[in-house]
Amino acid sequence: MGNASESLHAPAQRDAITVTEGPAPTRSSRIPRRRPPMTASPQRVSQRMSAWIRRFGLVAIVALAVGGLVGWSAATVFAPARSADVGKEPPTALVRQGTVGSSVPIAVSGEWTSDAVIRSGSTGTITSVADLGASPTRSGTTLYSVDLRPVVAVDGTVPAFRTMGVGAVGADVEQLQQYLFDADFLAGRPTGTFDSATAQAVMAWHRNNGLPAEPSVAVGEVIFVPSMPRRLVLDPKLVQVGTQLAGGEQTVMALSAAPTFTSHLSASAAGALRPGMPVSIRGPKNENWSAEAGKPSTIDGDTVVTLRKSDGGAPCADGCGELSTSGATVLSGVLVVSPARSGLTVPSAALRSAADGRVFLTDTDGNRHFVKVVVSADGLSLVRGAPKGLHVRLDTGS
Repeated sequence: MGNASESLHAPAQRDAITVTEGPAPTRSSRIPRRRPPMTASPQRVSQRMSAWIRRFGLVAIVALAVGGLVGWSAATVFAPARSADVGKEPPTALVRQGTVGSSVPIAVSGEWTSDAVIRSGSTGTITSVADLGASPTRSGTTLYSVDLRPVVAVDGTVPAFRTMGVGAVGADVEQLQQYLFDADFLAGRPTGTFDSATAQAVMAWHRNNGLPAEPSVAVGEVIFVPSMPRRLVLDPKLVQVGTQLAGGEQTVMALSAAPTFTSHLSASAAGALRPGMPVSIRGPKNENWSAEAGKPSTIDGDTVVTLRKSDGGAPCADGCGELSTSGATVLSGVLVVSPARSGLTVPSAALRSAADGRVFLTDTDGNRHFVKVVVSADGLSLVRGAPKGLHVRLDTGS
């Protein structure tokens, strides 16, 4: 206890301890010494100012450039696109009188076809050749001559195969008698029997042709041709003056009753074609021939259509003789896709559709004018319901 009492009442020994090791710290050793203010020369100050300006000026310029670029980019990206047509009036058109129709040009081939080949019964040398022309050949026409003796075309379906004289009987005799009767050489009607009256008629016929008055008809002296009168064509390679005939050669071709008209269509014409469409054909003498398109067919990859009149006849009618009989005649034609009609017209681009399906035009004041479209072709429409002279806006699709 005594020790504890002494400890409690004794003064603290650390207050009395004096540190004697080394000298006591001074004020200057405890507080850092301040440097005296530096005095700079004017030249040095100017150099530092220039460096500062250069450093911070460059930073400012870069900052301004970056800011300007960012601002331009933002304006370009987020600003609404400017239209080149801002403030530009939409194009307009005038409702005016006109004609609307659509057609496609086509090439038309008119050609005679042969449906019968006639063989010669003559032997000898061809001494003359007749010019048959383009008109139908009539019964009794001389085609050519052999050894100066005429070879005559006569109507008949049975070929001439023998010499016909008194006592001959048959269809070939009847055909000869019919010709002699029609030509006023034979007074009586054909019987099919070669009698004396027929012999007298043959003698008169020979004299008329400048021949000796013989009472019989030699083989090869006549050529029977079906359905005369009709167009005949002589073989141009065989039937020439000087050609030697041995008998049986194909010297004559009988053409069809009418030429055939066809057209090989282009892709655009084939796409527009519908059977029954009107076709206009320009004839060799610039006359207009009307026809209708038939059902198309494909030949060697081409679309080919036959052209006829509505009654099935040839488009050339009375002008068929203008076509060449020795090959195809190429003519110009027009396939009428939409027949031409006249009235008030507007460009089809002016037509707009309302929500209820009605078609209208918009005038320059924005007013609607409901119309009925009669026909449209090639970008033009024939309309009803709009006044003539009205200015309407076009839909440019922009």
